[in-house]
Amino acid sequence: MIGIREKAPAWTATAIMPNNVKKTISLSDYNGRYVALIFLSTSFNTSSLSDLLSYSKRQIEFDALNCQVIIVSNDSYYTILSCINSIDSAGLNDMKIPIVSDYNLNIVKRYGMYSDSDDVIMEGVVLISSNGIVRHVYLNNNVSENIEEVIRLVKAFQFTDKNGEVCPANWNPGDMTIKATPTDAQDYFNHNKVSTEPSDSNSTTSVRLRPTREYTPLEEEQLNSTLKRLLSIIGSSSDVILSSIKRIINSYNAQLQRKPLITKAVTSGIIALISECLRVYITKRRLNYSLTRSTRNNNLIMNPRDILSLSTASIYSWQKVVIMGSFGFLVSGPLHHYWYRFLDLIVVNKMAVPLKIRGLVKVIIHQLALTPSFLAFTLGFMEYLSTHSTTTTYSTIKRLYVRTLFTNWKIITILQAINLGAVPESHKVIFNDLINIWWFSYLTHLTLV
Repeated sequence: MIGIREKAPAWTATAIMPNNVKKTISLSDYNGRYVALIFLSTSFNTSSLSDLLSYSKRQIEFDALNCQVIIVSNDSYYTILSCINSIDSAGLNDMKIPIVSDYNLNIVKRYGMYSDSDDVIMEGVVLISSNGIVRHVYLNNNVSENIEEVIRLVKAFQFTDKNGEVCPANWNPGDMTIKATPTDAQDYFNHNKVSTEPSDSNSTTSVRLRPTREYTPLEEEQLNSTLKRLLSIIGSSSDVILSSIKRIINSYNAQLQRKPLITKAVTSGIIALISECLRVYITKRRLNYSLTRSTRNNNLIMNPRDILSLSTASIYSWQKVVIMGSFGFLVSGPLHHYWYRFLDLIVVNKMAVPLKIRGLVKVIIHQLALTPSFLAFTLGFMEYLSTHSTTTTYSTIKRLYVRTLFTNWKIITILQAINLGAVPESHKVIFNDLINIWWFSYLTHLTLV
């Protein structure tokens, strides 16, 4: 059996790549990336088929972690190819990961997955770091591993590689870690509450640590600096306010880990509410200015469009606020959640775009595929919400669409490049929502001018 922290044994073998391309690959081909070697006893038993399909489906998530899943099977090349073709013909999935043929058992023997005494090939997972060091070995017998746990382990090992801290039990990205010194380790236990909760319907009580969402020291310093600057701008430097904001951010990130779709949808709904309130505020200021100017000129005749807007936006309409909030919750949030995942699927898996230009390709697809249709829908939705007139809505779209689209391409493209290229996957939707606060304000200004 290979040991943890040892150099992973080198190997070269024939593999079936995505799109059924035959290729000779080596472990060294993946230097600089994490590698998850998944050892299967045969491609055709039920457990192995389950692993093949599950890992292939989740490769997009491993790609986001700069990790390549490689299946190692003791079947021959033609047996594996037949297995893949049977899967494709059944319409179950197209394979997105390499499957290596280890027909001579060279790889399984080097990695300790072969029992000479029983002549049995064991199934398991070996995680190899980006510098070729074995970080984790897992063996099983007819019970497939939890892929969520494999993904969690990759994230944890990458975190420790970068920060040199210890990830405690049940650690997930964003949870607090333990610094590897006796004195500093106490910080972890001081920041985690020990709670007693019934473990089931019986009166038995279990004691467990409940970690809160914390940052690395560098992130903590950057967050404190940013919040202090913001508080100084609004004339406050209270440590209570600072700690309260940090707790809110921590709670939000924790919710993103537990319920990503719901959290993003709720966030989009709240930001849409804010955008609608801002839209009404801008409308009222514009109309008050128009009315004041007319009065000063002894001219009580206002622009008919202003009169129509004044009748619909002179007071805050809670009905419109609720509708816009529902739009964010039911449409914008979920749509962008799945859209960003779809972009990864297309760019990473289907197009196999090199890592260096993936962000650029995603921006181009986003701005050419989603933006034109979503802009027309949003512009029409906002106008109809204000006028309840299909004729006016159509006229507004016809008058403003091209101008607005080109403005979006000139300005929002830069912000989306930041979003798709630098913002973490879990925060792309909220970053997009914050862009939309300004963007909806701009659309409101266009419809009034």
